[in-house]
Amino acid sequence: LALDPRMRMKDSLREGGAVAERVKNGLGLREEWMDRFPAELSGGELQRFCIARALGPDTKFLLADEMTAMLDLISQCRIWKFLRREMQERELGILAVSHDEGLLKRIADRILAFPADTDRKAGEKRGERYRAKA
Repeated sequence: LALDPRMRMKDSLREGGAVAERVKNGLGLREEWMDRFPAELSGGELQRFCIARALGPDTKFLLADEMTAMLDLISQCRIWKFLRREMQERELGILAVSHDEGLLKRIADRILAFPADTDRKAGEKRGERYRAKA
């Protein structure tokens, strides 16, 4: 998460650009959190602020790499439901990267799966390609 630990959350949001009230509401950002510092919020609450910052008015594409992995299932569902609405209303493109196939089946229009061995040459053992040479 990219938040300045010395900035209040309202200032962090402002630093990222204008954030629409519907985005704050849709992500469940509470008004009482705005005067807090990052250390005073949970990881899930901080993640919601980071998502809000990423959804500025000029955003056309969002790369969501394990974006809700640290959240409980109910929070995941709420955030993805909100993001699907945003995607349709704003014609926003979202590239979701996840190891959670069940999540991808629920949120994605298309899924492209990468086999585990696609980054190795034939016959290489796992990790062999990335070992430093002596």
